[in-house]
Amino acid sequence: MNETGSLAISCVAKNFAFDFGLFGIFSFRVLSFDGPRSALHLWKRRMMRASWVFALFILLWATAVCARDVDPYKILDVSRRANDGEIKRAYRKLSLRYHPDKQQGKSTEDVERAQDRFVKIQKAYEVLSDAGKRRNYDMTGYADPKDAYTKQQGEPSNGRRRGAAPGAAGRGGWDTGGKFGGFGFTQADPINSETTNLTPQNFAKTVLKSNKPWLVQVYHDGSEMCQRVAPVWEQTARAMDGVARLGRVNIALYPELVAKVAPLHPFSSSHVNPRDLPVVVGFPRNCGAFWCRRKYRGMMKESALSAFAMDHLAGYEDVPALTRESLAAFLEGDPKKVKFVYFNSRAGPASPLLRRAATEYRNDVSVAQVHYKQSEGVLD
Repeated sequence: MNETGSLAISCVAKNFAFDFGLFGIFSFRVLSFDGPRSALHLWKRRMMRASWVFALFILLWATAVCARDVDPYKILDVSRRANDGEIKRAYRKLSLRYHPDKQQGKSTEDVERAQDRFVKIQKAYEVLSDAGKRRNYDMTGYADPKDAYTKQQGEPSNGRRRGAAPGAAGRGGWDTGGKFGGFGFTQADPINSETTNLTPQNFAKTVLKSNKPWLVQVYHDGSEMCQRVAPVWEQTARAMDGVARLGRVNIALYPELVAKVAPLHPFSSSHVNPRDLPVVVGFPRNCGAFWCRRKYRGMMKESALSAFAMDHLAGYEDVPALTRESLAAFLEGDPKKVKFVYFNSRAGPASPLLRRAATEYRNDVSVAQVHYKQSEGVLD
């Protein structure tokens, strides 16, 4: 070998499957070096980067596993469009199979596993057999409404509060327009939240001068729609931890502040129509003034709110979704970058933590994800 040699190092960390199905691949190459000293220095630098990336994505896996909710549809092996009869048949079949009386003669380990599965089946059926709980799970991702909002509220069968504007149900407001002579809400208990309570005294320092992007919700305690989306707001706050911050402004207490945060139209000195509550406004980091606000008009769902914050406020890199065919080409890409592939058995957009890591390490790391079915395995 001549003085100008080549050094190839690959670090593969795989089979973090466990129950969540995480599988990571790291790879990097140092193509050439002149002399042992420069090679050693470059090797140390890249190993240090790889170790930090590895630690970060182990944190990603742990966070995802801990925050994971049990999916009642998956437990009963039914589709989300299953009717009551299909759910009941699946429940009876699985209950009979895993019933404690059917486990006689089996090993202690098998009996304990069957008991655990039996309990999960009962809980899953409890959610899907109750129209209100099932609707809450479909809307927020919580298996039990009490996990997110302890005060259960009644609601019309069509899922919309009485007297609401046609476009207000299930998503951010901004739709009805026009003037509104009073809030028109009945007295109600406060909607509790772990997010920041924003006031005229703290808004500028807390939001406008923050080095983190903010999602701000305008709400009223008497609004049934605000009550219904409260679990979604709390879920989004947990998902956005470390990425963006969330806060609320009470329109009944601070109407002048709401007029600045959420005006009726860009040149209006009046606040948004109370019938459209809740409304959500985004503020990029170091915004500095109210004019840089960005209205959110999407569905009041954690995934949609998170995507809005990452795309329009934080400016995070998108993480491409690979297939088996495109994976090889990705790994053979830019040889100067570490490759990280995140294997996830749950289809969906990249998590906030994954996109944050892809953005912060974009000069040194290429990040991608692969969706796969557990029955198909991960890689051949």
